[in-house]
Amino acid sequence: MKDNCIACRLAYNFAIDRLRKPMMAYDACIDAATENQPSKFSSRIDGAIQPASLDFKKVKFPSAFDISKEWTIQRDFLHPWMKERNLHLDTISGVFNNNYGAALNQWKVAKWHKDKMPNFHGRGGKLSSIWRGRSIKQISRKTFELPKGNGTFRLGCELRFDGEVRSVTFSQSAGDWYASFLVKTDLPKPDPAPAGTVVGIDVGVVQFASLSTGEQFPPSMDYAKELEKLAKLQRQLSRMDGPIRGQRKASKNWLKQQKRIQKQHQHIANKRRNYTEIVSKSVATRFETVAIEDLKIRNMSASAKGDDVTPGKNVAQKAGLNRSILNGGFYQFRTRLEAKVNARGGQVIAVNPAYTSQTCAACGHTAKENRPNQATFKCVSCGHEDNADVNAAMNIMIRALNNVTVRDEKNADHQGTSTPASLPTESVGILAQEVVKQGALSDMKGWKNCSMQRSTRCGLFNRCGWS
Repeated sequence: MKDNCIACRLAYNFAIDRLRKPMMAYDACIDAATENQPSKFSSRIDGAIQPASLDFKKVKFPSAFDISKEWTIQRDFLHPWMKERNLHLDTISGVFNNNYGAALNQWKVAKWHKDKMPNFHGRGGKLSSIWRGRSIKQISRKTFELPKGNGTFRLGCELRFDGEVRSVTFSQSAGDWYASFLVKTDLPKPDPAPAGTVVGIDVGVVQFASLSTGEQFPPSMDYAKELEKLAKLQRQLSRMDGPIRGQRKASKNWLKQQKRIQKQHQHIANKRRNYTEIVSKSVATRFETVAIEDLKIRNMSASAKGDDVTPGKNVAQKAGLNRSILNGGFYQFRTRLEAKVNARGGQVIAVNPAYTSQTCAACGHTAKENRPNQATFKCVSCGHEDNADVNAAMNIMIRALNNVTVRDEKNADHQGTSTPASLPTESVGILAQEVVKQGALSDMKGWKNCSMQRSTRCGLFNRCGWS
């Protein structure tokens, strides 16, 4: 299986190598270029040009079929060991339709951006290969047979679905092998969430997710404890004899310790992924419309070290905050939430998160003094008190129901550039009355005198002061 994965990597690199080579002769490319833009094309010694200089709208790139045909001709000459070891050549050729085809399409979607050009897969990358389902024979619910007499493999658990196996993806992670089955089956659509239900979600480091209903989900794990265990394993690894290129190979104890570190990384990732699935399913099953923050994780987790001219401040503290932000998996939570809400016929609305933690959800007053500490929100104008994260979640919901745009297109890469004057200031009470008049929320009709109670019927605007 490892040999097949290595062969798939070599086949993919073969395709990328052909993609990066010149696609047109220099003279032909000059003829295809416009008369006013000859500077886009630069000649080379061999009379061709680099792909980065081509007019991509007029250049034909090699298709998966073209690459596969060329690979079949040159495979035995470049890598004779593949045939000698009785590898499944059909699986290796499938790389061009699956991996290379997807990479080329992704580059096209990115409008042929130079930085989005597909890259080579290195030796240290993840081992994986995709096999056709018809080439793998199922013996029992757990046992399967590989083609060409390469043996059988047994799953740790039975397949959960009955149907046609379209493909099987084998991959290695932390020293263990995994098989992912793509099965064509008939499953009923998930039940839709209750009609007219809306919720706002604020994500953070102290509380993973806070809902506008007052419900909060704590972090998935004690991340400091997991990091301490990881650091201990890494210190032990540093005292062992590791590999030195051209001098020595890694010792067996070093390889064993490296596998323990990989297991710890996998353990952290699994806990994060599992908790994300739990929280996203809990929200998707109860609410039809979900409002979330349109966060720019890359900007939030940027380093504060600065440069030689303007060195940064509190670099160590910012590095710790960055680790906590990345450990939260906020974007993973957003993607899984969008997939589950859309599958149930709902919608996810992303809004600008600027000043949501400083704006009062009851009166709309925005001030830095409204939040005296991390967990407390107390409006200096109307005296409204609430949990700071819950108050922010209610503001997020208000902006979503007001149809506030996600972000100005001119400042699409920046976060928090809006001013308080440009953001909605309607209180929850005014907004609730407008929504009820429009009949958007049937459960709210005729419901009056919320009076700051945690009513399950009110749900959307509990503890809001609406009367």
